[in-house]
Amino acid sequence: MMLLLLSSFIKAENLNIFGFYPSSNKSLFSEQDKFMLDLALFVEILHAIEGLEISGRELGRTLYQQKRYIHLGLSKTWNSKHLEFLAIDMEFMLDGKLITSSNSDLMKSIGYLWESLDDANEAGMFWKWKDNGHFQRNKYKGFWE
Repeated sequence: MMLLLLSSFIKAENLNIFGFYPSSNKSLFSEQDKFMLDLALFVEILHAIEGLEISGRELGRTLYQQKRYIHLGLSKTWNSKHLEFLAIDMEFMLDGKLITSSNSDLMKSIGYLWESLDDANEAGMFWKWKDNGHFQRNKYKGFWE
C-alpha cells in the first residue's frame, strides 16, 4: 500500500539524475534488460561454486565520474558502457581470499562463462589493457557513440 501511495508522487523527471531517460530509448532499455538478465544468470551459476563469494561494485556511472576516472588514469575511454548501465565491476573471493589475477584459471573460467551467455557480452580481463572483474554488454550502439 505504501509503495502504491509513494508511486503516485514520484515523477520520471525527478528520477533523471544521469541526464537521460533510459525508458525513452527503447533500444537501450532493451539492452539493459538483457544485460540484467544475463547478470542474474551469471551470478546464479557462480554461486554453485563452493566457497566463491561475489561482490558487485560499480554498475552506473555519471559523466562527471567518467571524467574523473580518465583524469586519474582509471579509465581510458569516454565510451564506457558504465555510462549506459551496460557494465558492472565485480570482485570475487574464494575461500576468503580475494582473486586478483586475471591469469588465474578460475578468473579465466568466470570470464569465459560471461562471454558464453551472449555474443554481446565481453569480459574486461581479456582486453589488452586488463580490467579484471569488468563485465559488459557491447551490442548496443548509438547512445554515446
